[in-house]
Amino acid sequence: MSELILVGIVALLVFGPKKLPEISRSLGKCVREFRQAMEETETVEVEIRKEHPALPRKPAELTAKEDEHDGKQ
Repeated sequence: MSELILVGIVALLVFGPKKLPEISRSLGKCVREFRQAMEETETVEVEIRKEHPALPRKPAELTAKEDEHDGKQ
């Protein structure tokens, strides 16, 4: 909690009391848009998994399958 207070004080000193609310709004908007994009990505991934259940779940599984394939050649 004390770290958050320290960051707030430093931000207040650097940006000033007039700019701080504007910067906070912009930061909040960016975080909101990022979360929405992540949710959309998860939704698309679920839809793709429904259409193609044989696809690997994680990139690590894909890499392991490629390693197995390379070893057979």
